[in-house]
Amino acid sequence: MACVSETDLRGVSLVLVSHGSRGRNRAGEMGRTLADEIARGGWFRRVVHRTWTDGIRPLSAEAAEWADDSPVFVLPCLIDHGVLCDQLFPARLELAAERTFPVVYGLPLGRHRGVGGMLWRQALSQAAAPWRQSLVLVGHGSSRGMGGAVDAMADRMRGHGVFADVRAAYVEGVPSLTRWSELVGGDEVLLMPVFLEGGNHVRDLPALARQGGGRDRPFRLLRWIPEPNRLARLVVGMARAAMVRPKGGVS
Repeated sequence: MACVSETDLRGVSLVLVSHGSRGRNRAGEMGRTLADEIARGGWFRRVVHRTWTDGIRPLSAEAAEWADDSPVFVLPCLIDHGVLCDQLFPARLELAAERTFPVVYGLPLGRHRGVGGMLWRQALSQAAAPWRQSLVLVGHGSSRGMGGAVDAMADRMRGHGVFADVRAAYVEGVPSLTRWSELVGGDEVLLMPVFLEGGNHVRDLPALARQGGGRDRPFRLLRWIPEPNRLARLVVGMARAAMVRPKGGVS
C-alpha cells in the first residue's frame, strides 16, 4: 500500500481509466464529467482521465510530463472486474514496470456499495408500485464469469423486500438478459441498466430483451443516470481507504 498522511491526499495524482466510445455515441462522457467534478473539488494534486478507445498511456509516460514523483491512485471507472479491468488496463498502464513513484490500482468503481445505493434510489423513484413489480438489473457481464458486483446489488435490493423480486441478468454472461422472463414472475417487469458508461449497450437492451420472452410479456426500461457529484465523493473515499495512513500509523 502506498500510504500517505491524512492531509496529503492532495499530493496524490488520480488517474481514471474507462472504456470510452467510438463513433457518435456518448458513452465516454461520464468519465470525463466525473474527472471534471473531482478536479473542481480540489481533493487531488491532479486528475487525469484516459479511455481504452482513445488510448491509455503507460504511467511512466504520464509522470514524465508531470515532472514529479507524486503517488498515483488509478481507478477503473467500471462496474466490475473483467478482462478489461484485470488484464488490459494494467498491461496498457504497465503496472508491472519499475517506477520511482508508488502506484495503487483500485477496485472497479462499481464495487463501492454507494454505487448500488444510487441505483436503488433511482429505481425506486421510477417504480409506481414496487411491491407488485419485479426488477432486473442488467450488467455487461463476461463469458468468463468474472465479477459479481451486479449480483451483490441484486441480492441487497431483494433483501429490502420492497420489490416483488430483484434479479441480475447480463448482456454477456449468465444468466443472459435474453432469459429475463424466466428469472422473474409477475406482469410488471422493470429492466434497469447498470452501466457507468451507457452507449450502444443501453441502446441495444430493448432488442435483446425482446428475444427472451419480451414479445409476450411487457417490460419497461428504466434509466440510471450516474450522479457525478455523488460518484466523486465515492472516488475520494476509495482513494483514502487505499492510500491514506491513519494518524500515528506507519507506512
